[in-house]
Amino acid sequence: MFRIAKYFFPLALALAAFTPVEELKAENEEGVIHMCMFSERVEGLEGTLKSISLNAADPNKIHVWIVTDNTTAINIVANYMKDSGLKIHTMEIEAVVKQLLDDGQKPVWTWKQYGSSVNSKAEFNRNWINKNSARPADWDHSPMHMHQLNHLRFYIPYMEQFKDIDRVIFLDDDLIVQGDVKHAWDTLDNLPEEKMMVGACEIWRYNPDQQTFGLAGGSTYALTHALGQGGRTIEETYCNDDTQVDCVGSNHWKNLQQRFLEINGQPYDFDNQVEWNYGFALFDLKKWRDMELTATYEQWMHANYDDHIFPESSLMYGLGIAFLAFYDRVSCWKDVAQPSFNVRDGLGYMSYPELKFNGLDASFITSAHVLHYDGWQKPWLEEADEFFSIPYQQTMKGVKAVDYKEMIEDPKTYEALVKKPRQPFLIITDKDGKSDWFLNELADDPRICVSTRGGMNRIGFPSDMFASNLKKLETKQRMRNQCYFSFIEQNLPRVIENKEKYCQNDKLRYGQFFKLSLDKEDQGLQYQLPMLCEWANRYPQGYNKSSLFADYVRSFYNGEASWACQCSPTTQAKGAFVRTAWMDEASLNLLWDSVQEIKPKVIFFKQYAQHWGPNMHSGTTMSAVKFQASVVEILKSKNVDVLEFESGQCFGKESRCVHKITKFIGLD
Repeated sequence: MFRIAKYFFPLALALAAFTPVEELKAENEEGVIHMCMFSERVEGLEGTLKSISLNAADPNKIHVWIVTDNTTAINIVANYMKDSGLKIHTMEIEAVVKQLLDDGQKPVWTWKQYGSSVNSKAEFNRNWINKNSARPADWDHSPMHMHQLNHLRFYIPYMEQFKDIDRVIFLDDDLIVQGDVKHAWDTLDNLPEEKMMVGACEIWRYNPDQQTFGLAGGSTYALTHALGQGGRTIEETYCNDDTQVDCVGSNHWKNLQQRFLEINGQPYDFDNQVEWNYGFALFDLKKWRDMELTATYEQWMHANYDDHIFPESSLMYGLGIAFLAFYDRVSCWKDVAQPSFNVRDGLGYMSYPELKFNGLDASFITSAHVLHYDGWQKPWLEEADEFFSIPYQQTMKGVKAVDYKEMIEDPKTYEALVKKPRQPFLIITDKDGKSDWFLNELADDPRICVSTRGGMNRIGFPSDMFASNLKKLETKQRMRNQCYFSFIEQNLPRVIENKEKYCQNDKLRYGQFFKLSLDKEDQGLQYQLPMLCEWANRYPQGYNKSSLFADYVRSFYNGEASWACQCSPTTQAKGAFVRTAWMDEASLNLLWDSVQEIKPKVIFFKQYAQHWGPNMHSGTTMSAVKFQASVVEILKSKNVDVLEFESGQCFGKESRCVHKITKFIGLD
């Protein structure tokens, strides 16, 4: 939804200032910079434009050309920015397309085949696929990949406005530009003869072993999902049956290789072709025209429709075809910009804990010339990563990047975000309190952060975080392991024993982890060492399980900047889940002591006692009724508020029960 209200008053002026598209034309002028955006989002566009203006040496020499299908809103933003120095030109997409058609161009979305792989709701039509087709993964379905604004970029050199200039900076509308764009503009002088584009090549890639994102650096076409291989061998990509997804048909690779020879005139080598991103790019328009790359793109589009290669709702269609058309024609900013020019991608799906897990710190943000919030967590949204959103928030306040640099790099800034006061609560179930539905309901409330099986995406707290001696944590490299008491309990003694060798600060950062010499039994702990070494530094004189557990619980409720797991920025109440069957009597006593200190609101979710036999705790048989009564008695002796539920109470009354609980913990 567009946030128009604050722009309402200059509306008439904005509309009056609108210049017909046929009267707009960029010219090669000394010192003038031309930038092109395709946008329909007010919040993102405003932040991007403001950051360009604030951090440019001479914003008066920057022309920004915006193509949109929401001219009214974008013109209002342009007028709001009238004192920024930027020269902003708004163009209605229909007028731009008409000019292209009048010039003899026929954009792909005007073809009769366009839309043939999707239904009327732009959803993937499985009847379209054949043995040549790549089948998208479940996550890879979005109509944005076939939107005309996504494909208009292939016609930029032939837009009337850009026919007389030799270059243009193309950028998305979810950026914060922290440096002078003249630096990027001048990079054309360093572009190799055979290249026509400079793009961002720092790619974050999901690591299934670590169950988080890692900085791939020099990722390749063979590693990207945008061409269907996704880091697998060719043999591993083939579909085994008609229902499988994230796989390719039996003739896919053979057909793609044949088409590549026909269209590109050479065999492809995906292993040695660097993956790139459009977010902030420099186009050499003269080379583009000379190389006839729009014609190459259209040949690939015809092949796609003729052979049914990539469905239109997939990333493979939206970006993969661009990879094929621009094969061997793209350089990376880090390779050609002098001095270096950093474009940081992934900030719309990454989290700051993941950045730290990769051995990086806040300087990764402050050293960037451009921050790209590609992904769903845009910095203007409530659920976005709070730390990553600081540059956007500061920009909207009119603060230059150089002036908020110190604040971002100060560790206290992040600590303040994670240590916000939040109402503590604890959910306890006996044996199997049938509480999964209830946990999921609570986890869906943006005000509540609760440990569940799924948690809040990749960085949510796990449901069995308080349990001891969990065997499932043997895969040591998983980031979320840091959130389990069991993981710390199992590995901390070895780290303390080898502290001098393991906790070398110069090696606990990105690119240095594997220079550490770890004992055989500790292999896989490299990425976990920054966190484990912090724990080791707490106990120069040693520790016992009681003090470790108390510190762990205290750190969870108080907020700890070193944790891999975090709550969302909308959290008002923070709670953990404990199933008593996971814990022996000694562990339960440690929990009761922590309850006495923290004073959380306690929800005791009980199973009907007649549904289970004797409960075993440290070899002592205790009837279900007596055990439940003993738990309530202990909790009351700790002077905490307790809300009791029996599992059957909520059947058919789930929403009423959830409301009762949210009221109990102070939210309703």
